[in-house]
Amino acid sequence: MKPDAFVRAAAQPVATWRGGITRAIYAYPPEHLTQLAAAHVWIGTATIERDCAYSVFANRTRIHLPICGNGLHLHFRQPDAAMDLHNFAQTTFAGDRPLDVTLLDGPVQAFNLIFHPAVQADLQVLHLTARAGRTPLAALPPGAVASKQTVRVIYAVNGACTCAEAGGRPVTLQAGDAFVQTPDSEIRVFGGREAANVVVVASLLF
Repeated sequence: MKPDAFVRAAAQPVATWRGGITRAIYAYPPEHLTQLAAAHVWIGTATIERDCAYSVFANRTRIHLPICGNGLHLHFRQPDAAMDLHNFAQTTFAGDRPLDVTLLDGPVQAFNLIFHPAVQADLQVLHLTARAGRTPLAALPPGAVASKQTVRVIYAVNGACTCAEAGGRPVTLQAGDAFVQTPDSEIRVFGGREAANVVVVASLLF
Protein backbone atom coordinates (compact mmCIF):
# COMPACT_ATOMS: atom_id res chain seq x y z
CA MET A 1 0.00 0.00 0.00
CA LYS A 2 1.31 3.43 -0.92
CA PRO A 3 1.80 6.06 1.80
CA ASP A 4 -0.94 8.65 2.28
CA ALA A 5 -3.68 6.30 1.08
CA PHE A 6 -7.41 6.78 1.61
CA VAL A 7 -8.90 3.37 2.48
CA ARG A 8 -12.68 3.38 2.19
CA ALA A 9 -14.62 0.91 4.33
CA ALA A 10 -16.03 -0.75 1.19
CA ALA A 11 -12.49 -1.42 -0.09
CA GLN A 12 -11.28 -3.21 3.05
CA PRO A 13 -10.98 -6.97 2.37
CA VAL A 14 -13.37 -9.06 4.46
CA ALA A 15 -12.46 -12.47 5.87
CA THR A 16 -14.19 -14.87 8.23
CA TRP A 17 -12.81 -16.30 11.47
CA ARG A 18 -14.42 -18.55 14.09
CA GLY A 19 -15.92 -15.58 15.96
CA GLY A 20 -17.17 -13.43 13.07
CA ILE A 21 -15.43 -11.38 10.37
CA THR A 22 -12.35 -9.19 9.95
CA ARG A 23 -11.77 -6.16 7.75
CA ALA A 24 -8.18 -5.42 6.72
CA ILE A 25 -6.94 -1.82 6.58
CA TYR A 26 -3.13 -1.98 6.38
CA ALA A 27 -0.38 -4.59 6.26
CA TYR A 28 3.35 -4.66 5.81
CA PRO A 29 4.44 -6.15 3.51
CA PRO A 30 1.32 -5.06 1.61
CA GLU A 31 0.92 -8.41 -0.16
CA HIS A 32 -0.01 -9.92 3.23
CA LEU A 33 -3.09 -7.73 3.73
CA THR A 34 -5.30 -10.84 3.73
CA GLN A 35 -2.75 -13.07 5.53
CA LEU A 36 -2.72 -11.90 9.13
CA ALA A 37 -0.28 -14.50 10.47
CA ALA A 38 2.30 -13.79 7.74
CA ALA A 39 2.27 -9.98 7.98
CA HIS A 40 5.03 -8.15 9.86
CA VAL A 41 2.35 -5.59 10.74
CA TRP A 42 -1.42 -5.95 10.30
CA ILE A 43 -4.10 -3.39 11.18
CA GLY A 44 -7.81 -3.94 10.86
CA THR A 45 -11.10 -4.51 12.66
CA ALA A 46 -12.81 -7.65 13.85
CA THR A 47 -16.45 -8.29 14.60
CA ILE A 48 -16.92 -10.70 17.51
CA GLU A 49 -20.35 -12.26 17.08
CA ARG A 50 -20.13 -15.24 19.44
CA ASP A 51 -18.15 -16.59 22.37
CA CYS A 52 -15.04 -18.36 21.13
CA ALA A 53 -11.28 -18.82 21.37
CA TYR A 54 -9.22 -16.12 19.69
CA SER A 55 -6.87 -16.90 16.81
CA VAL A 56 -3.22 -17.62 17.61
CA PHE A 57 -0.41 -15.56 16.06
CA ALA A 58 3.04 -16.91 16.88
CA ASN A 59 5.84 -14.38 17.48
CA ARG A 60 3.46 -11.45 17.29
CA THR A 61 2.15 -8.87 19.75
CA ARG A 62 -1.47 -7.75 19.74
CA ILE A 63 -3.25 -4.56 20.82
CA HIS A 64 -7.01 -5.08 21.13
CA LEU A 65 -9.48 -2.19 21.51
CA PRO A 66 -13.29 -2.53 21.35
CA ILE A 67 -14.90 0.34 19.45
CA CYS A 68 -18.57 -0.67 19.26
CA GLY A 69 -20.84 -2.84 21.41
CA ASN A 70 -21.15 -3.55 25.11
CA GLY A 71 -17.76 -5.00 25.89
CA LEU A 72 -15.92 -8.30 26.22
CA HIS A 73 -14.81 -10.64 28.96
CA LEU A 74 -11.33 -11.95 28.20
CA HIS A 75 -10.02 -15.12 29.84
CA PHE A 76 -6.29 -15.56 29.30
CA ARG A 77 -4.43 -18.78 29.99
CA GLN A 78 -0.74 -19.59 30.53
CA PRO A 79 -0.97 -17.97 33.04
CA ASP A 80 -4.65 -17.61 33.91
CA ALA A 81 -6.00 -14.07 34.07
CA ALA A 82 -9.35 -12.45 33.34
CA MET A 83 -10.56 -8.96 32.55
CA ASP A 84 -13.54 -7.07 31.16
CA LEU A 85 -12.71 -4.80 28.23
CA HIS A 86 -15.12 -2.01 27.34
CA ASN A 87 -15.26 0.47 24.47
CA PHE A 88 -12.06 2.45 23.86
CA ALA A 89 -10.12 0.59 26.55
CA GLN A 90 -7.18 -1.38 25.18
CA THR A 91 -5.04 -4.32 26.18
CA THR A 92 -1.71 -5.58 24.82
CA PHE A 93 -0.77 -9.26 24.91
CA ALA A 94 1.31 -11.93 23.19
CA GLY A 95 -0.36 -13.21 20.04
CA ASP A 96 0.27 -16.85 20.91
CA ARG A 97 -1.18 -16.66 24.43
CA PRO A 98 -4.38 -18.76 24.60
CA LEU A 99 -7.39 -16.47 25.01
CA ASP A 100 -11.14 -17.12 25.19
CA VAL A 101 -13.67 -14.33 24.76
CA THR A 102 -17.21 -14.03 26.12
CA LEU A 103 -19.56 -11.31 24.91
CA LEU A 104 -20.95 -9.22 27.76
CA ASP A 105 -24.12 -8.18 25.90
CA GLY A 106 -24.22 -8.76 22.16
CA PRO A 107 -21.71 -8.44 19.29
CA VAL A 108 -18.65 -6.22 19.54
CA GLN A 109 -16.44 -4.59 16.94
CA ALA A 110 -12.79 -4.17 17.87
CA PHE A 111 -9.77 -2.41 16.37
CA ASN A 112 -6.70 -4.66 16.18
CA LEU A 113 -2.96 -4.24 15.76
CA ILE A 114 -0.96 -7.43 15.20
CA PHE A 115 2.77 -6.89 14.84
CA HIS A 116 6.25 -8.34 15.22
CA PRO A 117 7.67 -7.64 18.71
CA ALA A 118 10.45 -5.53 17.17
CA VAL A 119 7.85 -3.01 15.95
CA GLN A 120 7.03 0.02 18.13
CA ALA A 121 3.25 0.49 18.11
CA ASP A 122 0.82 2.78 19.87
CA LEU A 123 -2.96 3.29 19.83
CA GLN A 124 -4.62 6.59 20.67
CA VAL A 125 -8.34 7.37 20.87
CA LEU A 126 -9.47 10.92 20.01
CA HIS A 127 -12.92 12.27 20.89
CA LEU A 128 -13.57 15.12 18.47
CA THR A 129 -16.25 17.78 18.36
CA ALA A 130 -16.92 20.44 15.75
CA ARG A 131 -16.42 23.17 18.36
CA ALA A 132 -13.13 21.78 19.60
CA GLY A 133 -11.30 22.77 16.43
CA ARG A 134 -8.51 20.81 14.81
CA THR A 135 -6.51 18.28 16.83
CA PRO A 136 -2.87 18.25 15.70
CA LEU A 137 -1.00 14.98 15.26
CA ALA A 138 2.66 15.95 15.18
CA ALA A 139 5.20 14.76 12.67
CA LEU A 140 8.02 12.56 13.89
CA PRO A 141 10.81 14.58 15.48
CA PRO A 142 13.91 15.31 13.33
CA GLY A 143 15.94 12.87 15.45
CA ALA A 144 13.74 9.87 14.61
CA VAL A 145 15.50 6.87 13.09
CA ALA A 146 15.49 7.66 9.37
CA SER A 147 16.26 4.07 8.37
CA LYS A 148 12.98 2.80 9.84
CA GLN A 149 9.55 2.89 8.25
CA THR A 150 6.96 5.04 9.96
CA VAL A 151 3.23 4.76 9.41
CA ARG A 152 0.17 6.33 10.99
CA VAL A 153 -3.33 4.94 10.42
CA ILE A 154 -6.31 7.19 11.24
CA TYR A 155 -9.62 5.31 11.52
CA ALA A 156 -13.06 6.94 11.82
CA VAL A 157 -15.22 5.01 14.28
CA ASN A 158 -18.43 7.03 13.91
CA GLY A 159 -19.66 10.07 12.04
CA ALA A 160 -17.42 11.99 9.67
CA CYS A 161 -14.05 13.57 10.34
CA THR A 162 -11.53 15.40 8.20
CA CYS A 163 -7.75 14.96 8.00
CA ALA A 164 -5.66 17.84 6.68
CA GLU A 165 -1.89 17.76 6.10
CA ALA A 166 0.06 20.98 5.78
CA GLY A 167 -0.16 21.97 2.12
CA GLY A 168 -2.25 18.92 1.27
CA ARG A 169 -5.84 18.43 0.23
CA PRO A 170 -8.19 17.62 3.15
CA VAL A 171 -9.59 14.08 3.26
CA THR A 172 -13.01 13.40 4.80
CA LEU A 173 -13.49 10.02 6.45
CA GLN A 174 -16.90 8.47 6.98
CA ALA A 175 -17.47 5.80 9.63
CA GLY A 176 -15.25 2.80 8.87
CA ASP A 177 -12.91 4.70 6.52
CA ALA A 178 -9.19 5.01 7.21
CA PHE A 179 -6.30 7.22 6.14
CA VAL A 180 -2.77 5.77 6.00
CA GLN A 181 -0.07 8.42 6.33
CA THR A 182 3.71 8.51 6.51
CA PRO A 183 4.02 11.06 9.33
CA ASP A 184 6.78 13.29 7.99
CA SER A 185 4.53 16.32 8.35
CA GLU A 186 1.95 17.46 10.89
CA ILE A 187 -1.62 16.43 10.21
CA ARG A 188 -4.72 17.90 11.84
CA VAL A 189 -7.95 16.00 12.46
CA PHE A 190 -11.29 17.64 13.15
CA GLY A 191 -14.85 16.46 13.67
CA GLY A 192 -17.99 17.01 11.66
CA ARG A 193 -21.45 18.15 12.66
CA GLU A 194 -22.14 15.26 15.05
CA ALA A 195 -21.98 15.95 18.77
CA ALA A 196 -18.89 13.74 19.04
CA ASN A 197 -16.74 11.87 16.55
CA VAL A 198 -14.36 9.16 17.70
CA VAL A 199 -11.12 8.46 15.85
CA VAL A 200 -8.55 5.74 16.53
CA VAL A 201 -4.94 6.60 15.61
CA ALA A 202 -2.36 3.83 15.25
CA SER A 203 1.28 4.90 15.11
CA LEU A 204 4.01 2.47 14.01
CA LEU A 205 7.79 2.56 13.79
CA PHE A 206 9.54 -0.45 12.28
